[in-house]
Amino acid sequence: MLLLNVFYLPGSIGGALASDRIGRKRTMTLGFFAQGILGILMGVFYRDLLDIFPLFVVLYGIFMMMGEFGPGDMLGLVSAEIYPTAIRGTAYGWSAAIGKFGAFVGTSAFKPAIEAFGRGDAIQGQSRVFILASGLALLGSIFTWFLIPDYSKRNLHEEDEDFKNYLASHGYDLSNFGNGGGLDEETMEDVEKHSGAFEDEKKGF
Repeated sequence: MLLLNVFYLPGSIGGALASDRIGRKRTMTLGFFAQGILGILMGVFYRDLLDIFPLFVVLYGIFMMMGEFGPGDMLGLVSAEIYPTAIRGTAYGWSAAIGKFGAFVGTSAFKPAIEAFGRGDAIQGQSRVFILASGLALLGSIFTWFLIPDYSKRNLHEEDEDFKNYLASHGYDLSNFGNGGGLDEETMEDVEKHSGAFEDEKKGF
């Protein structure tokens, strides 16, 4: 287990360096894609790899490293950057909560999935679940590439100004916006409710 954890560090450092060089979107897409391809190959040859355990450990370590390189590093960063400052705390909290719920559902489903796919053969069940989970990583790379905006070169102040202009164009009172007075509770609820419409409008939905 200690040896496997060693692979996390180069993945984290590599992702941090790549995020500014090739952008958050490309980094996360690459991490998802590499993890998906490697995971499917490991799933296909799972039974054989168990007979060469050192090779399995190295490949699984690289598998986890790519997960840290892409989604591990980028999910939190992208979630923080795509929301305007006025709603960032709340919106990031929702993003994190949805992610934790997904992790709970995924880990809870592993054992029943292994039993269902294996039909008495645990190795076969693990192999097929590995392939299934890696397929979801490939799906994640597609979703990232086509649905996630790339704010790598975007000034976050510009995002705040766009959001402020959006609110103004929809009739919100911005007299206290950004001067330390804050928005009243009712206005803040409206802002958070319509923030999704702001994001959709930017994407052209």
